[in-house]
This record gives sequence, C-alpha cells and structure tokens, in this order.
Amino acid sequence: MMKFLTVINGGESTWALFSLVVFFSFFVGILIWVYRKPKKDFQEVNLLPLEDGTIKEEKVNE
Repeated sequence: MMKFLTVINGGESTWALFSLVVFFSFFVGILIWVYRKPKKDFQEVNLLPLEDGTIKEEKVNE
C-alpha cells in the first residue's frame, strides 16, 4: 500500500494523506453516532415521584 501511495503523491505527503483519511473517517463516525435515531425497542422509563408519594411512569424518547 505504501508503494501505491508513493506513486500517487511522490511520497512526500504520504503520512499527511493517511492521517487526513483517518481523521475524516473518525469525524464522520462521530457524527453518525451522535445524530443516529434512537431505537423504539429500548425506550427508557423515567420514574417521577409525585407530591402524594406515588410514582408516575413517563416514557422517554417519544
């Protein structure tokens, strides 16, 4: 692979090109992870204590 990169850019910026590819792959992966839609199967139930001491269940992510 290094010989292939040397042919492409003359070998002077091989590591710069490689690090840019890794950086943008990592960056796109973070964007996908942050903005993914939550799964409906794994909704959490939030338990809210009320004034009379009872607990109300409230669905999160709806």
